[in-house]
Amino acid sequence: MDRKHYFQVLFYMQQRISVGDIHTPYVKYVVWSNDMENVALLSKHVIIILRKKLVHRCTLHEIIRVKSGAWDDNGVFIYTTLNHIKYCLPNGDAGIIRTLDVPVNITKVSGISVNYLDREGKNRAI
Repeated sequence: MDRKHYFQVLFYMQQRISVGDIHTPYVKYVVWSNDMENVALLSKHVIIILRKKLVHRCTLHEIIRVKSGAWDDNGVFIYTTLNHIKYCLPNGDAGIIRTLDVPVNITKVSGISVNYLDREGKNRAI
């Protein structure tokens, strides 16, 4: 058995059916968009963007470890590595928004504001 890859399954409890599944690396965090149409699966160095029924949209490979992420209102996934705040569009386009002095964990993206927890656990905004 391959210990580096896992199956993620979306299961509807009330209907007792499996809606979708996908083969992924070990997933640390799952982040749903506000409209529940998209989901981001975060592993140590990989971000996988999927539609709500686990249909693959894109995969990003990062050299630096992925820390956290959140969806904005326009369907853009904003995430952090140890050194940067970055973005990923559902079509796979990605880039750097800004460099960080210290690592942060994003909790919410609203408009042009990014809320995050710093290393002391205090909620702040950029």
